[in-house]
Amino acid sequence: MSTDKTPTNATIDALYDRTVVDQSGNKIGEIGQVYLDDASGQPAWVTVKTGLFGRNETFVPFKGLETSGGQIRTIYTKDKVKDAPNVDPDGHLSEDETEELYRYYSDAFASGKTTGKTETTDKNVNQGGRVAAGGAGGNQVADNKTVSDTKDHGTDHKSPVAGDGSVVRHEERLNVGKERVETGRVRIHKHIVHDTETVEVPVEREEIHVERVPLDEKVAADDVKLSEGTHDIVTHEERPVVNKETVGVEKIRINKEAVQDTETVSDKVAKEQIDIDNAKRTK
Repeated sequence: MSTDKTPTNATIDALYDRTVVDQSGNKIGEIGQVYLDDASGQPAWVTVKTGLFGRNETFVPFKGLETSGGQIRTIYTKDKVKDAPNVDPDGHLSEDETEELYRYYSDAFASGKTTGKTETTDKNVNQGGRVAAGGAGGNQVADNKTVSDTKDHGTDHKSPVAGDGSVVRHEERLNVGKERVETGRVRIHKHIVHDTETVEVPVEREEIHVERVPLDEKVAADDVKLSEGTHDIVTHEERPVVNKETVGVEKIRINKEAVQDTETVSDKVAKEQIDIDNAKRTK
């Protein structure tokens, strides 16, 4: 498989939903989000969708990624990526979470890691709908436009409270589908075996019996002559003649039956909670 080049800012949009493989070509998952460094505006991390239905997202350093055909190749093994620290890709990485990722992938940043905040480029977030950075070392989600569109705009953030004073609370819900997989196989093999069959067949044969009978009557004069000669009497017998024919004797039928069963699937879901603090009345 030919290797192209390391993705750049100009090709970030093309990364989304592309398959990520490890150094041996084993599939890990698909690109979920791209995180940009606040200071340089350059990509710092990507998330890879793993787990059941791709609901988990694992962080991988952008450094070292290469486009290879229609895939994205990382320098790490599949197990290395899946065992990375479990960081919730909610659009904001704390300073502690960032440090934990740097420690885990320390070999990728041996020559000096990038410092400062990082923000992500998420294809599911509309332009202008970014999550603000939460102080020094924070990380945030930006939209998937060009890199120039992902700069931080300070404290100009939209309030969650609507004009009528209402707040919408959100929560995640599991959408569980089904896939058909092969779980077993029955193979029918027909082979020939030899057996011995014994059949009793009645047969008939001819036997010669010699009977001498004295003559009482007179023999005609013409018959009273001496003579010599030979006469053969043929005997017969029956012998079994064996031939074989092939006939159908049994039909084997294998049926498949669909059996309904129930399996329990569980996964973590996040939901928002709204706390209301009563304001103190001033005197």
